[in-house]
Amino acid sequence: MCASPLFLCAFPKLKKDGRKVAELDKKDYALGVEAAQAQYDQMVAETARLRKLYEAQSVSKNDLDKAEISPPLF
Repeated sequence: MCASPLFLCAFPKLKKDGRKVAELDKKDYALGVEAAQAQYDQMVAETARLRKLYEAQSVSKNDLDKAEISPPLF
């Protein structure tokens, strides 16, 4: 079994001389981080909103608990 990334396993002769075979676009990574941060911020805001509604007795404790323990969307 090949210990290299899948691409290099499929094409082992391409990476013999130390040259780059491929490079990831840093923009894609940055967009992923930005999207994750936006989802996190949205979850924090929604939990705060539900907490206020719970204190005003407009939503149940169960609804608040679900928001506080729900896993991240990403």
